[in-house]
Amino acid sequence: MIPGSSSDDRAGTDKSFSVASQLERRFRDVHLVDRGSARGKGAALKLGFEQARGSILCFTDADLPYDLAFVDQAVTAIEGGADFITGNRRLAGSRFRFDVAIWPMLLRRHRAGLGFNRLVRALFAIPTTDSQAGIKALSRRFADHAFPRLLCPGFFFDLELFMIAARGKFRWEERAVNLTQRSGESEVRVLRESIEVFVWLVRLKWAEMKGHYG
Repeated sequence: MIPGSSSDDRAGTDKSFSVASQLERRFRDVHLVDRGSARGKGAALKLGFEQARGSILCFTDADLPYDLAFVDQAVTAIEGGADFITGNRRLAGSRFRFDVAIWPMLLRRHRAGLGFNRLVRALFAIPTTDSQAGIKALSRRFADHAFPRLLCPGFFFDLELFMIAARGKFRWEERAVNLTQRSGESEVRVLRESIEVFVWLVRLKWAEMKGHYG
């Protein structure tokens, strides 16, 4: 299941929709869902999961930076009774491959990520050192419970998934990942979007205090 770009985005430089369309034509099990007016990664994934019919649901970043061996591990864990399997780039077993030219940018991003993680763990008592890794898997039971409760259409949907898993007493596990960083570009610019980040942290904290994720 691939949540595709809206028609307004197809004229841009992102070729995701074109590639997904080709895959849909080649493989009968690939289905492309146009997200229409929905904006943000969280909104796109929510739409995709609403259309998916599998008993185990996985997602990863479009440029496939993560070794997909994670998927096999996640399927085994969920078949064994787990509900939510997440990648964690900060576990001792995780490995990175990258061009040395982008090392300074990666170091800055790593430090910013550590600071962000400390903040959200303090605010929401999330039990992970890496809430934003772009590869995760969910049981159908957990997905059916979690996705109707997601509020944020952007990248904070990850935090919500962790809160729902913890408050709903679902079984959560994390795995080390192998990650290939191909460029220094990122669509998530936390520092540049600090106002939006602040607004959403306040909104999610307020929702948590009202018992929304319980």
